[in-house]
Amino acid sequence: MDKIYTLLLFTIIAFSTSCDIADNEAVPEESFFRIYDNNLFDASFIPIDIAQSSDGGFIVLSASRLNTSNFTGVNLIKLDREGQFVSEEQLDEQFVNPVDQLVEINDQYYFLAMNSTSLQVNLFAVNDSAKVADITPVGGLTYPMYLNDDGQELLTLSYNNNNKLTVLSRISTD
Repeated sequence: MDKIYTLLLFTIIAFSTSCDIADNEAVPEESFFRIYDNNLFDASFIPIDIAQSSDGGFIVLSASRLNTSNFTGVNLIKLDREGQFVSEEQLDEQFVNPVDQLVEINDQYYFLAMNSTSLQVNLFAVNDSAKVADITPVGGLTYPMYLNDDGQELLTLSYNNNNKLTVLSRISTD
């Protein structure tokens, strides 16, 4: 009987001294947790990178599973400052395998993906609304692997399958 009273006493103490989570207020501008879905029930999206836009919202670069290719497709999502869905742009299936970096230079966001048939690298410029503003084929480069910047120009790592060489290139945003 003493064991029951001891257990009951510890239980009462534990509940009376536990934290009150009602005082914890989440500030959506500082952090949020969301699950995003669309009307394609068999679709699968893989988040690659996220960048905060000048309006306080977010641009999400993601890859999507394609039924027609061994590569992943390219998807852009715009979120507001609280993480609420604003818009989505799925790029044409000819553009595949987005590189895991969304780089911001002069109020534009850049990423690399390749052409599904020629395997040529394409540079994508994205605006604050997560819409593709420009697509520029980068001659001579195939199989993009990485993208970074030095503040003014883009540095990219790619693979040349014909020569079996890894290529480091500097690309101007112009």
